[in-house]
Amino acid sequence: MFAADECPDTSVFDGTWQIRKKANGLLAAEIDFIDNPCFRERSAEREILGGGLPHNAVRKTDSAPKRSELPAHLARLCDAELLTAADERTLFRLMNYLKYRACAPLRRLDPDDPESQIVAQMESFLERAEEVRDRIIRANMRLVISIVKKFVSPTFSFDELLSDGIVILMNAVEKFDYDRGFRFSTYAYRSILRNAYRQVMERKKEMTR
Repeated sequence: MFAADECPDTSVFDGTWQIRKKANGLLAAEIDFIDNPCFRERSAEREILGGGLPHNAVRKTDSAPKRSELPAHLARLCDAELLTAADERTLFRLMNYLKYRACAPLRRLDPDDPESQIVAQMESFLERAEEVRDRIIRANMRLVISIVKKFVSPTFSFDELLSDGIVILMNAVEKFDYDRGFRFSTYAYRSILRNAYRQVMERKKEMTR
């Protein structure tokens, strides 16, 4: 038994346990990113992290859904401004570099005795990468809506198609290589369209069985 003035500080144990839990979570996580040689250049941190986030530029397109055609909650999804080619490249480079930096300390991370500073730094990089990813997703929501609305039918609701389309968009963001020289909208358009078409055809096959 401990005397009243000898009771151990449980907050210390709780803090260590929390750090250990976070470290093991980071070690178990699959942090996927598109690597690029520029990430290993000496100037990478200054050029990529020091530039800040770009300001989106409005770029009207004929295929963009009109706000008046959509319910209020969906219209709000189209509020984000579209990205210019330069801003798009900047954001994808930043998102992948942040993930690259988050992965860098993994080999030095001891699951039994992790350094809190390393864990905090890795979490910070990943949180910032998610913020950039979400900005890219918001800027491309109207693309998803403009595609899936063409496939709405009595057997496929708009909400159902939209939900699947958003998942495909999120996957496309993670897999897109910004350094190949073409726009993300081209890459995402094909993926979303192909998925929507496949979903509709599979439903038709099920109905004819």
